[in-house]
Amino acid sequence: MPWTAPATEPASDPALTRVFAGCLPGGRLSGPLLAFASVASTQGICRVLAAEGAPEGTVVLADHQTAGRGRRGRAWTAPPGTALLFSCVLRPPLDSSRWPELTLTAGCAVAEAVESTAGVAVRLKWPNDVLVDHRKVAGILAEGVLGEDPFVVLGIGVNVLQRGADWPPDLSSRAVSLAAVGSAVGREALLAAILAGSLSRSRDGPATAEQAGRAWGRYLVERPLPLATLTPEDAAEQVVRLLDEHGFEPERENGDVVMRRCPFRDLAEQHGEVVCSVHLGLIRGALDEIGAPVTATRLEPFVEPGLCRARLGRA
Repeated sequence: MPWTAPATEPASDPALTRVFAGCLPGGRLSGPLLAFASVASTQGICRVLAAEGAPEGTVVLADHQTAGRGRRGRAWTAPPGTALLFSCVLRPPLDSSRWPELTLTAGCAVAEAVESTAGVAVRLKWPNDVLVDHRKVAGILAEGVLGEDPFVVLGIGVNVLQRGADWPPDLSSRAVSLAAVGSAVGREALLAAILAGSLSRSRDGPATAEQAGRAWGRYLVERPLPLATLTPEDAAEQVVRLLDEHGFEPERENGDVVMRRCPFRDLAEQHGEVVCSVHLGLIRGALDEIGAPVTATRLEPFVEPGLCRARLGRA
């Protein structure tokens, strides 16, 4: 029997729902979609609907949020109608240890969509920020709920139409919108591109943790200039800089890269196969993106207490 959405407070906006419902790609993200003029948080409504049995692919979208939030409870603010703000229900048939991969997949889906629809170059900042010109244009928040019927609520916010006066003083130098960098993309086209991307292509989420990390790593490095040639030494130095930016405390050692700190050590000790595969893929994806003549042949976790080693070899 088809699921029927319970009454919500506030009620969804029928006209706004019709505008965005056509963005659903079908498959695992086939809706239903409920759009609201204003809510406290799309995450909150989506979580309630998921607990009430909402199917995978249910999308909650809002023109405005009064209590939008990101990672670590940080506030997300945007004037009405200027940002793409939505959450969706996912019910991945994955062990919960692999749920963090969904954040990587969502980050890549947003990055791909922004590049394809807005025509601007994008970088990702670990673990959940999307950057244009080193300023935040989008953010991702994944919240999992365990139990008899586990689910993940994935929230995505993209700054689309804001202008300079729309930012509070503390964000004006750190945030940017697509309009501010010269893109006239609409929110409907952007939503359709995000939902039709890597989020919807696999029912099981990322095929492997290594592939999820590899896709993410592509967006963590500056792309080289045309005709630029990298030596193995140049490539290794770029890996060191990348890992240093993300807290791994890396060093060069005998042609390899050693990491003296793992920012995810507690998780790695419990789910090493998943976490270390993501990190191996991240290094490989970054090296692929810059056209390096070397790759990471393997990652050796905790070869000494607190120390991991990435082996580099010819690509």
